[in-house]
Amino acid sequence: MKVRALGRATAPWMAGIALLAMGSFYLEDLQRSAALALWGPRIDGFILAAFAIEMACMLALCRKPARYLRANWLKLVIVASSGLVLWGARLHAMPVAHLLHLIYVALVFAWLLGHVRAAFSRSVIPFASLLGAGAVLLAAVGFYRIEPTVHSYGQGVWLAFTTAATVGYGDIVPTSAAAKVLAALDVVVGYAVFSLITGGIAALFIGQAEKQARHALHCEVEALRDELRQSRIELTSRRPDDSGPKGLHSVHNDSTV
Repeated sequence: MKVRALGRATAPWMAGIALLAMGSFYLEDLQRSAALALWGPRIDGFILAAFAIEMACMLALCRKPARYLRANWLKLVIVASSGLVLWGARLHAMPVAHLLHLIYVALVFAWLLGHVRAAFSRSVIPFASLLGAGAVLLAAVGFYRIEPTVHSYGQGVWLAFTTAATVGYGDIVPTSAAAKVLAALDVVVGYAVFSLITGGIAALFIGQAEKQARHALHCEVEALRDELRQSRIELTSRRPDDSGPKGLHSVHNDSTV
């Protein structure tokens, strides 16, 4: 019970701390300013410390630590990957650091999706919106890195959004083979996300009608139960009349006399 209570209390804070990974990725990998880039490892260190402390407290309160680790394996991987990101940044291994950081952000995003999906289990719209936003932001990183016509991260975001939405204005288009493959994947994710959102909106309107129908059916069932309960009370309170076996017994006594 203590573990569940602590998990519910710290879940919003951990989700907000996990969102800082997007900012650290921008500062370290996409920011041109060296002064601002120094804040990236500091943010990663803060995320690592927060997740490690939260997990240590959970393990200290939990009676079965192995079971907790199996259920929260993604959080454990996030702690390990954040440590690897800091290790790669200190070694100044730029290609390795970029790859580790991208994997680390993807893992954090996956953990956030699971957290949001559990929080909004009755509605798919917030989950699909976060999924679409994260897919666009990650695809923008790919376009910015592999597409020669994209000269800034903002242009990468615009290309990823127009591709996912299947708008295709034509101001920026993928030209390299790798960018075209990424654009195809972005279109597939965009179709899935927009179908989830439109389906969720339709479900909201259909759900209102279903709620009204269930409420009316519940009222009818309750009224029928009240009638049955009243009939049962009347039957149990009614006394037997003289036309039954008691009357026959009286006639038999009279004939005997």
